[in-house]
Amino acid sequence: TYHSSREDLDNYDIRHRLDPYHLHKLALTYRSHPVTLTAGVDNIFDTLYSEKFGFPGRGRNLFFTLEIGI
Repeated sequence: TYHSSREDLDNYDIRHRLDPYHLHKLALTYRSHPVTLTAGVDNIFDTLYSEKFGFPGRGRNLFFTLEIGI
């Protein structure tokens, strides 16, 4: 996903321009009724970014989900 440059306020209401950034995600899903298993990586390239001024975004994250239909 692409996030363009934008402005944000700090604690003193001073405007700061945040740099644009790209985040990449990879996920694999296996389905066998009634089970769905998903595993993946968020922020594959460990991009440094800020969603809010003064707070860095999350680094690379692994995730796993297991869904069981009833």
